Amino acid sequence: MAAAGGLLADAAFESVVEVADVRKRMSELEIRKLNWAADLHALDPLLDDRDRQRLPALWQCAQDDDAQVHVAEIDGRIVGRITTHYRLRSEMGWLPDADTERFQSEGNAYIETLMVQDDLRGKGIGKHLLDAAISSGVSRGITLFGLHTDEGNSGARRFYEREGWTLLHIVSPVWSNGSPMCVYARAGKSEKGSRDE
Repeated sequence: MAAAGGLLADAAFESVVEVADVRKRMSELEIRKLNWAADLHALDPLLDDRDRQRLPALWQCAQDDDAQVHVAEIDGRIVGRITTHYRLRSEMGWLPDADTERFQSEGNAYIETLMVQDDLRGKGIGKHLLDAAISSGVSRGITLFGLHTDEGNSGARRFYEREGWTLLHIVSPVWSNGSPMCVYARAGKSEKGSRDE
């Protein structure tokens, strides 16, 4: 029985150390705009093949102020990213559905990608990235944000709903290869000028 107690004490100690390490790392978290020249190599682990192919077009959109990428950085390492589009651009290679078009029209913004490194999910990084994207959009006068997430991704759905996003409907857009996608929206800047009134 003493051996079992020792194992439990070791596990509890490791858990306390792990929590302390996560807290320390989170205190070093920086959310900032992507530095295209300096960050592209560090961003690579958070990109899939499609993202890599679209980087030149996304760069041009960002240069034209039609898109913005924020990154999460801990200890000089990029651990998350979010992309926000303010205007529909054909060079992005979209196969837009009505929601994607609406969310990239005047006064609206579309959250295309929110990604956090696997081992750091559930630690608040996604919330910080989402808050930064919304804050930047609100400062531009954005009144409505929208996004799609896979209907089967229950973790993402819970996250967005907890963060104040409203499920509008479920669609199966061409670009999703028939997979049902949940369409979420969230208010940005109200008529009174402040967020979420």
